[in-house]
Amino acid sequence: MTYYVVSHKAPGTSDCRLIPMKDGTIGFESPYDPTLVKALKQAIPYSDRRWDRDQKLWFVAPKHAETLADLAEKHSMGRPVVPQVKVKTTTAIKLLSVMYLGASKDRGDGSKSSFGWVDGGWTAIFPVDVLKDWFAVDRDAPAEALTLYAILGIKAKATDKELKSAYRRTAKQWHPDVCSDPGAEEQFKRINEAYEILKNPLQRRKYDAGLTFAAKAPFNRADGPRWDWPNINVPQPTWRPPLRCGLILAQGVEQLGRFVVSEILQWEDITNQRGQTLVTSWKFGDDTFTERWV
Repeated sequence: MTYYVVSHKAPGTSDCRLIPMKDGTIGFESPYDPTLVKALKQAIPYSDRRWDRDQKLWFVAPKHAETLADLAEKHSMGRPVVPQVKVKTTTAIKLLSVMYLGASKDRGDGSKSSFGWVDGGWTAIFPVDVLKDWFAVDRDAPAEALTLYAILGIKAKATDKELKSAYRRTAKQWHPDVCSDPGAEEQFKRINEAYEILKNPLQRRKYDAGLTFAAKAPFNRADGPRWDWPNINVPQPTWRPPLRCGLILAQGVEQLGRFVVSEILQWEDITNQRGQTLVTSWKFGDDTFTERWV
């Protein structure tokens, strides 16, 4: 990426520069200071910043230009001149061929998101709340307190047909014979246990009654509701979406060379001409994910 260097740094006033970039973003150039970097990550959302290792620049959405100037001044680097950049952000709907959806991570500003591998790079950002909304997961529920419906990625009002479809889909993606993700075997067990309970009409009614009671009963949300079903509440370190690849129709905005998803509209499996479904997974220690057609 090329950028225009103009006289934004008044001699002796700042060790930093705010540079208007060709794509409408702001380039932030400063001496390395770990406390400044930490403060920058905390002050600016992950989706609005990107570090370019080659150019040694932070690329930041222009709305944060004043924040960058404040940070530079606060860290004794002087206050750089703030360029005036006007950018029109347009919401778009895109069909994303996501080959692998990474684990969610804390991005340093309190937000959590997963990166999707699209068109040969990590060019799609999926906030965890967006993923949880699509898979009918309580945003605030700890991973070990997920409902059986959330394990299968369906709503509580799902029909028997939808239940069976969700089971087949998630079981195929997490089967230990094809999935090498850490914890795949345990996740596969949870999926089977959830389906065994929910496919039985009597057990499902009892379970739904338990959900209703738990929603009304006073208890500490941090503890989460507990069910008497075997192995359902085995703790997981973080929540992982039931699917890790697919053709995803999503709404969002283009920002810093990435598509930031604000809503998922549709999610279908990736299939080939032979009718096989793509399953991708990432084995611990590998440099990239593997693809299998099953």
